Amino acid sequence: MDGTASGASSEQAAALQKENCLFCHIVEGKVLSRKVYEDESVIAILDINPANAGHILLMPKEHYLFMPQVPETVIGRVFIIAKQLSHAAIRALRTDGTTIFVANGGIAGQRAPHFMVHIIPRLTGDGLALSVAENPVAAEVQEQVKKQLQAVLGATIGVAAPAATAAGSEPPIAEEEENKPKKARRERKEQAAETEEAKEAGEGKAGASESGADLDTITNMLLGGKGGRNG
Repeated sequence: MDGTASGASSEQAAALQKENCLFCHIVEGKVLSRKVYEDESVIAILDINPANAGHILLMPKEHYLFMPQVPETVIGRVFIIAKQLSHAAIRALRTDGTTIFVANGGIAGQRAPHFMVHIIPRLTGDGLALSVAENPVAAEVQEQVKKQLQAVLGATIGVAAPAATAAGSEPPIAEEEENKPKKARRERKEQAAETEEAKEAGEGKAGASESGADLDTITNMLLGGKGGRNG
């Protein structure tokens, strides 16, 4: 298939997604909603199946499935308004705080085919189970995860790995210092060399890393998740 045909196919798929998206219909006024805010870029409505009274769904007016697809100018506007909506909810509804989150992909609980931010007013003792359980990860796995993230960030947006800290000036790692002092000291000595390797990986993985961070790849990965909670 040539590039023109592929481009047309992608545009047709996007148009079909938008045509079948309930939230695009809300944006266009074809479906009634309880709108609390609107400007040229975003719209905020009350969730019809709220976790708490005042549960707001904030979304860009343009159709985007997932966060990686949203342009930086739009995502910036979304979170500026999220801040204002959170503040308004606390003042107007006399709440104790807000929970703000994005369900990005089916495995994360996304059901709506339109990127959105949830702003949920919270009250002490409301019983809403939105806590994140701790899931201990081994130190060597954490180190590998750090390197993988740095490599992709270096290849996609030019973020270099943090510079190695001067020997002897590293801040202590609380758990390691308390429970494993000898191992902690040994690992800190190795940190400078490992950080430099991570930096080189970020600069040299333009092939494999770029493909791993490609928006189409990320979108396909998100689409592969199974459904969970609303939006």
